Amino acid sequence: MNTTGLFNLSWQRYLNLLFLLLTVGFLTSGVITLIAANLDYFSDLAKIYGLQTLLVVTVVLGIYCFIRESRRQAKEKLKWKTYSLFFVVSVLIGGLFALVGQTYQTGADVWQLFAVWTLCQLPFLLLFPNVASALLFAATANVAFYLFNEQNSHNSMCYAVLINAGLLVISELFSKTFHDQHWRILPKVFLVLTFISLFGLIVIYDVYFYAYAWGELGRSSLSSLLIAIPALIALYVYHKYRFDFINLIISVIALLGAYCFLASLLIRGVEEGVVLGLIGFIFTVMAIKWLVKRYKQEYPNNKKSHWAISILWMIALLIAFVTIGVWLFLFLGLDESSAFIVGILLFSIAWLITLNKNEYTTILAGLFFLIANSFLGFYLLVKFDDFFLLLGSEFSEDSNFGIFISTLIFSVIIIVSYKLMPNSLVRILLVTQLLVFWQISYNLYFHNYSLNNAWFNTWFNNRWFNKIQLLSSIVLFYWVMRPHQSARIHLKPIA
Repeated sequence: MNTTGLFNLSWQRYLNLLFLLLTVGFLTSGVITLIAANLDYFSDLAKIYGLQTLLVVTVVLGIYCFIRESRRQAKEKLKWKTYSLFFVVSVLIGGLFALVGQTYQTGADVWQLFAVWTLCQLPFLLLFPNVASALLFAATANVAFYLFNEQNSHNSMCYAVLINAGLLVISELFSKTFHDQHWRILPKVFLVLTFISLFGLIVIYDVYFYAYAWGELGRSSLSSLLIAIPALIALYVYHKYRFDFINLIISVIALLGAYCFLASLLIRGVEEGVVLGLIGFIFTVMAIKWLVKRYKQEYPNNKKSHWAISILWMIALLIAFVTIGVWLFLFLGLDESSAFIVGILLFSIAWLITLNKNEYTTILAGLFFLIANSFLGFYLLVKFDDFFLLLGSEFSEDSNFGIFISTLIFSVIIIVSYKLMPNSLVRILLVTQLLVFWQISYNLYFHNYSLNNAWFNTWFNNRWFNKIQLLSSIVLFYWVMRPHQSARIHLKPIA
């Protein structure tokens, strides 16, 4: 088992990495924020020369640290002080260009700012190669291509694909130079950016170039091939030459995306949609089985599955959830009342399945819980007024109070499902389902109906409430991750 990977570090190494990133991040963002907050109080010369002075001072400090660390450390050793300072220099260059453009109104487009900023980072990246500077370089380059594509040309996404693919190859060949030979962060990021650029390229070509020249099936087939072929190449490389489990999962997800492009135009009715959904679900499950087998072959001493496999399980559950939901709603012609009956029926089936303690039946039960809760949530959102008409309550005409009660009932349903379901992945999806329902109810409350309860609006828009939420999340996560914590299995999905 690889003990040097990013997800196998000790807490001490994690804290060192975390505080280093926070120090550099807050320092660079603090400088930009300080200038932006006091922009009106500085003269133009003070702004420009002040930032230039700070830039020169940072470069001098970086050179001093480089000379000092070079005498004390080996050549291949990571000189984190030097690299951190020159990373700050790269950020300050972008801030300087933005300040010049804002002060003198040069008329340059935003993409030109990012393009020049990217080129100015290149000397520092060649002299002091490291992961953080490479990620900043990739980020600014992709933003420049995206903005250029929006403003001028629809061909620029081709260059974005080539640039990201080239950076992927460079990161693989020179991983030791970038001090990324253990974690392999750059290949993962560049592979994701390559596929994102491919998806963007395909959408643009479908809209602007093949809208009239090709039929729908022809366009979809070409789009699928443009994604499927690179995904298959990535699968072969990271399976045959260098085993990278996360990159294999990224490639499988890209293949699923290619399949979705093809399936989207093959659907002519409910039956085709159900069949194609089942095919996608079977493909995802088979891919999971193959990946788990390869992972066990590569790391036979590791008894636990890799955490990233849960991403594909989520996708598989989502595909199954959408497929069954579409079939039940459209093929059977369900309305709101029958949705309530089906939701209760599926909830009961899920509860009965949980009585059989088995790994696979647990996932099946979780799938039924998710589908049942969706039906019940749909019913509660549409029919919340009926509860109060039946009760004859004084709130029978208060739609806002109906939304509140329906949200409370759905929260109870999720809590019961959470209690019955031991699988951590399904519990995460249940919590996500609850958050989505809360967000929908919140939007209905404030945007579609009158605000009768002013204290509610004040409470949810209070900054102190947001801070309490953030602090509570941090405290919960810290408490759950303590060693020998008996409640970890129950509270970790919520954290």
